Amino acid sequence: MEELQDAIEDAQYVNAIATQEEGPRPVLSWEIPDEEQLAEWEEKKKKEGEIKYPTGGPEVFGIDWCLQSAIGFFLFSEFLKDTDTCNDYLRINFIEEIIRWRRLRGNNRLEKAKMIIDKYLSEQPKDSTTGQCICPEKTQIVSYDIYRKIPSLTLSDEGYKNLYSANKVSSDASSSVPNCLGISGPVLDEIHHDVALVDENRTSNGSLCLDDGKLRTSKELQQESADTVEAVESLPDRQSVKEQYATMKQLTQSIRSKKDVIILSHLFVKVDMIIIESLRIQYWQQFTESEQYTKMKNFLWFYDRQVVAEDFFSMRVLGRGGFGLVTGK
Repeated sequence: MEELQDAIEDAQYVNAIATQEEGPRPVLSWEIPDEEQLAEWEEKKKKEGEIKYPTGGPEVFGIDWCLQSAIGFFLFSEFLKDTDTCNDYLRINFIEEIIRWRRLRGNNRLEKAKMIIDKYLSEQPKDSTTGQCICPEKTQIVSYDIYRKIPSLTLSDEGYKNLYSANKVSSDASSSVPNCLGISGPVLDEIHHDVALVDENRTSNGSLCLDDGKLRTSKELQQESADTVEAVESLPDRQSVKEQYATMKQLTQSIRSKKDVIILSHLFVKVDMIIIESLRIQYWQQFTESEQYTKMKNFLWFYDRQVVAEDFFSMRVLGRGGFGLVTGK
């Protein structure tokens, strides 16, 4: 009798899968919030933002806040790449490359940085026949973990404006700027200088350390370490624990990095901020009025809601034991 029951449940399970036309199967449709639910949720998220960033942070539902989530970044990227809306993929593809680059380490990170600079921030190659510039091909996001962390560079509003105004981004195809992003300014010189310095130290078997925003070579590190060790050895025996801890912390920071090359963690921070600001000015208002923006908010609302029993349905009994049933949901 039990075998007959199992056979019936198996048939029901197969039928439940076969009757689903699209998507993961079997699947329940997601609940879509109404205007009142969405407004209540938006107000809640804004209050959470005020608590999390009491001294100022990313504007809730602003571009920095939305691109922190994988779904927000994906939908904004698709919006920019859509041939029927913006058809402007170069800048967002550049940001995607930077996100992938930040996860690399060692020599791979250095080589990837060079590739990004050569591909997006250097003079474009030209077609020998037409004389037109050859831009990188459009790429799509094919992984679930592409999202943008808010840059760690802290600037005042005035400093942010000065950074953007000193480094222009032109969306004009006929612009005289040689790189495909249309960006020009001192930020490019900084990037080329930092990568060249890293390359030079690798060639000379040196070391680099970024501490408190200052770049140091291996010789400078060794001298600082020697000076710190000498200072520690000359400390009075009865010096307070607090002062000893502070000195040892400084010692650790000055001698901890002895690798051949440490790629500068701030290498693309400024250009990242400039590119995102240019996209915000040009497209963000249009995006907030699009279907993709609505999809993003609906997804985030659903993600935040509490899971309840009605979110599941029984498929079949997977097993029976002395203390009950195990049911596939």
